[in-house]
Amino acid sequence: MFPLLSGILLALTLPPFNLTFLAYVALVPLLFYVHRNMPELRGWRAKLLFYRPVAVAGLLYTGWSLQSLLSVQVWWWMDSSSLLYEYRTLFMAVFLFLVATLTGALFFVLFTWGYRTIVRMFSGHAVAAAAGAALVWVLLELVRRLALGGLMWQELGFAWWNQEWIRQTISVVSLPGASAVIVIVNYLGFQIFDRLGKRDYHQVRLLGFSLGILLIALGVSSYLIGSAHADTTLNKKLVLHAVHSPFSTEDTVGLESYNFFAKKIDESLRDGANYIVLPENVLPYLVYNEDTGNVEGYSTVQSLFESLVKKTTKNPNSVLVMGMHTLSKGNRYNSSVFIQKGKVTAVYHKRALLPLSELTPDLGPLTPVEFLTTGEGGSSIVHTAHGASQPLLCSEVFYRNTYQRGKERAQVMLLSGNDSVFGNPQVAQRVKQIAIIRAIEERATIVNSTKGTESWIIDSLGKQVSSGADGETAKLYTF
Repeated sequence: MFPLLSGILLALTLPPFNLTFLAYVALVPLLFYVHRNMPELRGWRAKLLFYRPVAVAGLLYTGWSLQSLLSVQVWWWMDSSSLLYEYRTLFMAVFLFLVATLTGALFFVLFTWGYRTIVRMFSGHAVAAAAGAALVWVLLELVRRLALGGLMWQELGFAWWNQEWIRQTISVVSLPGASAVIVIVNYLGFQIFDRLGKRDYHQVRLLGFSLGILLIALGVSSYLIGSAHADTTLNKKLVLHAVHSPFSTEDTVGLESYNFFAKKIDESLRDGANYIVLPENVLPYLVYNEDTGNVEGYSTVQSLFESLVKKTTKNPNSVLVMGMHTLSKGNRYNSSVFIQKGKVTAVYHKRALLPLSELTPDLGPLTPVEFLTTGEGGSSIVHTAHGASQPLLCSEVFYRNTYQRGKERAQVMLLSGNDSVFGNPQVAQRVKQIAIIRAIEERATIVNSTKGTESWIIDSLGKQVSSGADGETAKLYTF
């Protein structure tokens, strides 16, 4: 039962519970279980009995983290006449179960095996055991991230998203470092719990003192780092607007949606917004051809897009950023299009495509309506008159392969999202939690415009400074 308790405690750190403080004790039952069964396991039956509850715990934790994805509501990429479409929810459940088994159950089994091996090798050396536990956990997180194409959805370090007393240190120790710290705290907590049972109060005091010094050092470091960056969150005078859409993707088709966005753009232009960020797929069935500079799609949609572009001539300092599909050299991309002074000035191609929707092999009835191409490598920075900006689309906020690299850094990250794809609000909650950590790690302000739940702006200290729902615009003035 001890491993199952760890799985439950870890699940409680996720939406909608968000009891992130439990992350510091969640692994204690699992560690206790390992130490209680330290003698060599002889035969496959003994090993099966030992690792079975561990695998179930991992499946429970990862299964809960993925269950909200079952609420996906966009199935345009499937043949509506197929049996797979009719049983799409079951199909999605089976797929997520397989993912949870491979990335959850297997993760826990490998961690337990690795930690148990280290403890047996360095018997009696607490420092080696603590460091070994943290190392094994972090290595497994990195391997899982690599196997999932850079996806970071469940990493333990995200538990710091609402822990203001410590989260600024993530800009120094990074996300894997945060995971390592949490594992080490769990190990110290286990040792205290274990020594209490043995009435070894001298060791309890020593371990408790060590744990206290570690947490105080992290808290003080977080305060000092946050104070050092407090006045430099954005060193430019900018007006940032994130337009929230009350329409789902399906509802976006029609003049009502266009008129809504046209009105919001006019309001932002009058307000002197430097960046006006719109959601993903503002005008469905519209494709911008980068090679010719023309738009392809229904004539009505083309004229609507051209009218939106012309609006930017009213304020030459405003940059309109919107998510849409584009064509370049025969490839189709999900793109972020930058528009200024009445013309398209830059296009960013999405680099982290979602599996089973944007990124799908030729599977007959499962084949997408149009294949999307993964964006090319190299710098993803887009330069405007307001400096360097980092565009992001939809799910890219939690993909490591879209993090900024090199010496050039953008202080503003512009995210065109679409929360309406999922009916469960837990998905949007998780996206925001990950964005908070990413904003701190990147030291950048994230401007998120989306359909569905709410749009928001998070500054480089991880603080939500503005939000907008039900069609309201999130706004930030940096002066």
